[in-house]
Amino acid sequence: MKAANYTESSAVFSAPPRGARSLYRYELRRRWAEGPMALWIGANPSHAGAEGDDHTLGRIVHFTMQAADKPGALAGCGGILLGNALAFISTDPVGLLLAPDPVGPENDVYLAKMAKEAVAIVVCWGQIPDRRRVSEVVSLLQRSDKPLLCLGTGSKGAPLHPARLANDTAIVPWRRTS
Repeated sequence: MKAANYTESSAVFSAPPRGARSLYRYELRRRWAEGPMALWIGANPSHAGAEGDDHTLGRIVHFTMQAADKPGALAGCGGILLGNALAFISTDPVGLLLAPDPVGPENDVYLAKMAKEAVAIVVCWGQIPDRRRVSEVVSLLQRSDKPLLCLGTGSKGAPLHPARLANDTAIVPWRRTS
């Protein structure tokens, strides 16, 4: 998808190994209007960068714009920040299992920085098999004192991923249950 109608569009990647692509994406930023930023936390990034939106990013922008026009934690939001529990770039979950460091050496620094900047945090990582990592990320996000929200939860309490949800899905408070 083409990144259109943004006043700001950027991405922060790790320095690539010689002759290769970056291994990690730490931050994606999209702004379309004045107003506070909403932070979304997914499981792992794609190669989407400053110039293009993938399907998931398009859905995140849609849900944020929809919530910005209503009362609530995201009221008036004019953009999004996107981080991930695991910063290793892989659209294949098996790739994450094979990565020597799926979290990324600078990921928590960027997550904390984005949490501080955001008005609210929407978790949308689906099922992450590493429960320890989920605990680490939740602890980091809770230190920001920002509301933790989601698009609903699955049967095991994990926050739903935005890709296949109905357009009118509401953003609701999230509490970790497992």
